Amino acid sequence: MSRLEAHTRSIPGMLSWTLMLVGLSLLAVTAAAGGKDGSGAGEVTLPVADYHRLQAQAEAARARAQALSDAAEAPIHALVSYRLFVRIEDGGAILEARYEVERRGTPAKPVPLAVAGLPTGATVEPADAGASLHRDGGSMVLVAPKSGRYTVIVTSRARLASPVGAIQLPATGAPVASAVVDLPAELDWRCEGAVPVVASDESRGAPWTADDGPAPGRQRVHLALSRASRHLLEVSSRVDTRDADRLLAHTEVVTIVELGRDSMARRDIVTYDVSRGELASFEVDLPNGFDLDQVATDEGPSSAWPEGDRLTVPRTQRLDDAGHVMLESRPLPLGDVLPLAPITPGPPPRAHYLVLAPSIAADVTPEPAAAWRRVDLDDLPSYVGGDVAAVGPSAAWRLLDTGGAAPSLRIRALPAADVSQAQLADRRTTTLMTQEGTLVHRDVLEIERPSGHLDWSLTPGLELWSVTVDGQAVRPVERGGVLAIPLAFGGRSRATVEMVTRGFSPLGSKRQALELSLPSPRAAVRVHRWRLLLPESHRYRFAEGTLWPAEPRREIRSTSGGAFTAVKLPPRSQGVAGQVVDPDGSPLPGVTVTLVGGSPQRWTVTTDSNGHYRLLDVPKGRYTLRAELAGFDTVKATARIPGTGVAERNLRMPFGEIQEAIMVTSAFEMEDRRIPAEADAADPEQTLRSLRTGLASGVKPLRIEVPEEGKLLTLVGALPPGEVTVSLEVRPERR
Repeated sequence: MSRLEAHTRSIPGMLSWTLMLVGLSLLAVTAAAGGKDGSGAGEVTLPVADYHRLQAQAEAARARAQALSDAAEAPIHALVSYRLFVRIEDGGAILEARYEVERRGTPAKPVPLAVAGLPTGATVEPADAGASLHRDGGSMVLVAPKSGRYTVIVTSRARLASPVGAIQLPATGAPVASAVVDLPAELDWRCEGAVPVVASDESRGAPWTADDGPAPGRQRVHLALSRASRHLLEVSSRVDTRDADRLLAHTEVVTIVELGRDSMARRDIVTYDVSRGELASFEVDLPNGFDLDQVATDEGPSSAWPEGDRLTVPRTQRLDDAGHVMLESRPLPLGDVLPLAPITPGPPPRAHYLVLAPSIAADVTPEPAAAWRRVDLDDLPSYVGGDVAAVGPSAAWRLLDTGGAAPSLRIRALPAADVSQAQLADRRTTTLMTQEGTLVHRDVLEIERPSGHLDWSLTPGLELWSVTVDGQAVRPVERGGVLAIPLAFGGRSRATVEMVTRGFSPLGSKRQALELSLPSPRAAVRVHRWRLLLPESHRYRFAEGTLWPAEPRREIRSTSGGAFTAVKLPPRSQGVAGQVVDPDGSPLPGVTVTLVGGSPQRWTVTTDSNGHYRLLDVPKGRYTLRAELAGFDTVKATARIPGTGVAERNLRMPFGEIQEAIMVTSAFEMEDRRIPAEADAADPEQTLRSLRTGLASGVKPLRIEVPEEGKLLTLVGALPPGEVTVSLEVRPERR
């Protein structure tokens, strides 16, 4: 018998011996107490305090035995069952997947959960167990710190070009896997490899109905899925053999409008989905005023030309699946109104979409307003995804009932923006890292003379969560991996941009190097403050980075409501302070100010965004101040430090030789109380209070567990490089 088996088998015996000893102690105390108060045989009189003490000892013995039993148990981190509910509706499918995950023993390992469709929401039960979900490509990952059984519910959606289409069901690896498909009664289904089963009580509680059977006009299919294989759920229209020679096809129209500096162009793409029969040609009715320039199909360019308002485009091969025809009009001069009378293909379209792709700043509104509904770019037909992405889309609408009015696009070109004048005066970043490794970066930028747009680059592993400009939610435009955030136009002298990103970087149980990087704005930043709120369970040491620690590094703990509160700094005594300006009197940030005396010791600091500096804890005496900044002549001045108080010494720096770049990465003092309180919006207590309410930017719920205690590291820098990174040496706290 192995040592582990012997240890495991001895646990029940240990528990029995422990309880027996507690019982004997109880009898001994009882015997000692018996007779003193006249109690008879079989009766026990015991002080309440002794009774509770013995009871606590028995409970502690049981807990120790259970802990030993859990430690001897083989670790389990697995998906034990998977149930999928699918509802087929007009134009798509709604899915809800329920995962049962078992977590036993240590160490904890993430459990991957394969997801069908595009995830739209997720929950974990029990909610108070500290488990969290993370996106990993097209899957989800469950991290459960405690042993137990967890239920994960993931909702998603899948797009179908019509009620006819297919949905890919992933291989989950669960020993028990099933699916319930609810679809219209007139549709057929096919799922190769899945086994139809008789309905059971497990079908109850589906998200679309509370009764036992399908709704009128619908059918429900129960399938047993293979744990190791993917399944393709195919849905098709039921074919009547008497109508087999008739054509059954569906069409959708996507109109793309491109706005240039001096012209605007329209392109219409008609997609065809043939489920029965064949198409030998495409027929399209053109609206009045449509000046056709080019025609192309999925087979290539076409020389077809309209006869009157009817365009017939013959095909080389008959179409029996999916295809398209694209009609491009001649460019028109940029004007105030662009008519958008829709083209009409045969068969009539199921949906008509409008996509806007501007290359200029303009205020664009489709009219009449009641005839258009704003949609997400992901809602467009997947067949035209490549053509739409190539033009850089910014917005999309779906055409509803126009009520007889002619649809149009009203365009108001905005003044050309001088992006070169936009300056990032201040950047404040707060990074929260949870015990499970979730990273949340909150960036707040103060921009002077905002115009045009601000470009950002996201580092690999970071996910954009939300963006606001002056408190208003905006949607960035992604082009070539760069996010373009539109700024306010006209009149405003400043703008505040807030961006929240999320990532994942787990902390291990051994010494490791933690590399963190932030999103990079494509503009120079004068001053950058970065506060990292790190888990209490580890120790950290700054190794290197583009910003430098602001002394002293401080430990923070919870004092009320879980908010982080910093330890107060010791009072400072005498020193020198002042402001550094250029010849015109404008503040100079990023100036290196050095104080040198008779001793070898020297003090160095960097001016903040307003050109201020402070050097404290300096002994009384006479010193030399030296101010240095690339592009300016070095300035020297004399400073007298009094016995008490702070001397004031302002400096003016003349222009020097022209430099191509100015790069300063020195740390600067953060305790200047003359900076307005509202300028420090990255205060840890305020930031964590907003995170604890479950919202970031007031735009999108951010579900994270904010720790009750942690450690704070503050990094600062003036005129930092474009890519801001930090490397920390991390090791677990000794217990």
